Amino acid sequence: INSQLLKKLMEHPFFRLSGPRSTGKEAFNLAYLDGVLATLPALAPEDVQSTLAEFTALSIARTVKISNLAVSELYICGGGAHNDHLLQRLAAALPDQSINSTGELGIDPDWVEAVTFAWLARRTLEGLAGNVPIVTGAVGERILGGYTPGQRALEPDIAPVFNQAGDFLRTIGHHLHERLQQPFVHAVLVHPDEPSTGCNYRP
Repeated sequence: INSQLLKKLMEHPFFRLSGPRSTGKEAFNLAYLDGVLATLPALAPEDVQSTLAEFTALSIARTVKISNLAVSELYICGGGAHNDHLLQRLAAALPDQSINSTGELGIDPDWVEAVTFAWLARRTLEGLAGNVPIVTGAVGERILGGYTPGQRALEPDIAPVFNQAGDFLRTIGHHLHERLQQPFVHAVLVHPDEPSTGCNYRP
């Protein structure tokens, strides 16, 4: 782990923003990394990769710590859930928290995004709000997106898919509510080769 590189990565302006906040490849990408590396002496590729893993773990840990929420459990999804080294570094950065894959809640870590969009689609089709203002910072509840059926209406056999996704997410929500009974922070690890992270605040 290169301390100079790690320090520069942790100084990214994103980390000075207050929540709700989100980030991705638009901020943390190869061009950004190359720019940071250009300010340092040449580093071995394995040192860069190790530092990126530490950066991912520490950025999540810092967000959890400054949230002032009583976080006892974190559930990891996305490609990072398959990166054992990354999970070890995250556990080292958050020794007081239980860290598990969303598989422990019954959903494969690679399917979380797909299931979420299925649920959002179902909410839109039913004319229901798909956002939580206190999480996103929106001024109120809104029906998200739109549905344009074209020449044919929604195929009847699609409805069970949306129902299943909705039932599944409700099960997860109930599980979290019963287990935590307190505010929590949901930390998301992305692809193990990318340093992006995201945290959704849910008071």
